[in-house]
Amino acid sequence: MDLDWNILHWIHDTTARPFPDFLMPKITALGNGGAVWLAAAGGLACTKKYRKQGALLLGGLTAGVLVGNVFLKNVIARPRPCWLDQSVPLLVKVPTDYSFPSGHTLSSVIGAVILTRTDRRFGWAAIPLASLISFSRLYLYVHFPSDILGAAVPGVAIGELTFRWGGRALEKRAAQTEDACLPPAHWPTFDPEQNRAGRKRRKNRRANSGKMTDRSRFNSDLPSNSRKTESLTAHHGGASDT
Repeated sequence: MDLDWNILHWIHDTTARPFPDFLMPKITALGNGGAVWLAAAGGLACTKKYRKQGALLLGGLTAGVLVGNVFLKNVIARPRPCWLDQSVPLLVKVPTDYSFPSGHTLSSVIGAVILTRTDRRFGWAAIPLASLISFSRLYLYVHFPSDILGAAVPGVAIGELTFRWGGRALEKRAAQTEDACLPPAHWPTFDPEQNRAGRKRRKNRRANSGKMTDRSRFNSDLPSNSRKTESLTAHHGGASDT
């Protein structure tokens, strides 16, 4: 605990300047409720390429809230330094929840891990931003250094587990959905060549059927005398043969 106080006082005594006093509240506001990371998750979810990673980031942030803010903070119930030492003027509103672990740091580390695992180029922005948000909590005198460390370790674990296991679960679900949309193996498959040959056979059958129908119609339209003449000719022909 003494080390926590020593580091905290050293940061405040050596880095407190007008410009950081102006900048740090703005930076810490980006992590309020994980705002910047929720925005990143929404941005990824709106793209076709990174839609799955957007869902993973949202899931990781949700897990961080449950583990850090709902469970650990209330179980450990550690007072904040600004509650114990009110001699330092605060640049932000006094927080009302407990100190350990830092919720800003937890969500920032989770966001940075998942974004970096998604694409290393995202990490170039996510890692420095997560570091600045974490440092701002110390600069603003609302967290102990051990609160930051105690949030960073589970943040890395949650980010990695979410990306690995959550990614596999989403891929498995997508594969099951794709298989459900496929026809059963015993269903006939469409073959363009067979379909073209079938159409040709049906066309030939219709043409042959039309010829047979025309021939029958022609015979039925012959005059009766012609049919009689044909029958007599056939009869005389038969008699001459005998």
